[in-house]
Amino acid sequence: MKKIIVILITIFFLACSIKTPEITLTGEKTALENQILGAYDQLTDNNLITTSKRTSAVLQDNQQSQAVRLALQRQKLNKDEIDELKDSHIAGEDNKGYLAILANEKYNQDASFHKRVDDLVEQENHDRRFI
Repeated sequence: MKKIIVILITIFFLACSIKTPEITLTGEKTALENQILGAYDQLTDNNLITTSKRTSAVLQDNQQSQAVRLALQRQKLNKDEIDELKDSHIAGEDNKGYLAILANEKYNQDASFHKRVDDLVEQENHDRRFI
């Protein structure tokens, strides 16, 4: 009787299948890689057209179009640093959608940091006004 029970239990456990997880490899970066390496991508004409439609600025002049493209690229390039300033409460946005510098000890003590923050905020606000 014990042999039959042992055989039945063995058959029962052998009948259970173990399904391995499906692994799919892609050539794209993960969110962590984008965060560490930064998410700097060239804008395509499609992205520029979509952005222009959203902001209701239809640009016919090629020079203006190029200037808008450069402003958008500079915004993407500075995004990581600006997000870091926002997270550390050194900069924030005002009610008009522009960046504003908040009073902070580190900002007031370090002159080179003070200048870098001023330059970043000025660039970002200039790009926002232009776009």
